[in-house]
Amino acid sequence: MRNGPQIVTRNMALFLDAADTINYPASGGAIWYDSSGNNRHVTFYNAGGTTYSSVAAGPPTRGTTKVGEFTFDGVNDWGRMASTISVGSDVTVSAWIKQTDTLDRGLLSHCNGGPVGLGYGINAGKMHYKYYTTSWQTTSGTTSVNDGNWKNVVWAKTGTTMVMYVNGAQDFSTTLTGDKSSTLVSIGSYWGPCNSESYGAGTDSYGSVFAGTLGSMMIHTAYLSATEVQQNFNALRGRFGI
Repeated sequence: MRNGPQIVTRNMALFLDAADTINYPASGGAIWYDSSGNNRHVTFYNAGGTTYSSVAAGPPTRGTTKVGEFTFDGVNDWGRMASTISVGSDVTVSAWIKQTDTLDRGLLSHCNGGPVGLGYGINAGKMHYKYYTTSWQTTSGTTSVNDGNWKNVVWAKTGTTMVMYVNGAQDFSTTLTGDKSSTLVSIGSYWGPCNSESYGAGTDSYGSVFAGTLGSMMIHTAYLSATEVQQNFNALRGRFGI
């Protein structure tokens, strides 16, 4: 695991790092390997189609400006974990991203057309969280993260408390409408590419796939403290020039 001694491993459910050859070999391919020890390896798709499973797997464009990173085209690039992550009251999602998009784009979700679950993304340039109780609920951060520079974005939830961080500093805190539990399995999208699982062939939609660059992602099935969020940020900030 890259920077393993420095990164918080408590309740780590997923760790993807495009710069680590353990995560993504120099030979390339359609698999982004999970080095958390949970084997939730991600299969990439980049060709669209009437259903995601009807096309050959393939990765987004990979660069090496920051040792290793994937650029999602905002059209049909996304990935699916080998197994789902069940999240409950306590969960923390962290990603290193770079983008300039202003639309509502997904970074992580439950990857299904129904039942509705939850999703993490960027909307109007700010961190965004979607969840469903008896109706749709959404909340957004306050800091713009779409200026074309690398940002570490973190969503930390415990019960109905959601705290968002940008580059290790708290950006926003709010009380959610209900404590949502769900599953996570999709990288680089909300649920559009997987609609066919619930609604049948031809229903996949790519309107919410991520447009930007992703260097690393971590999921902890725990509520990380501000100190732990800062620790993870410090572990990788040098690589991203911050």
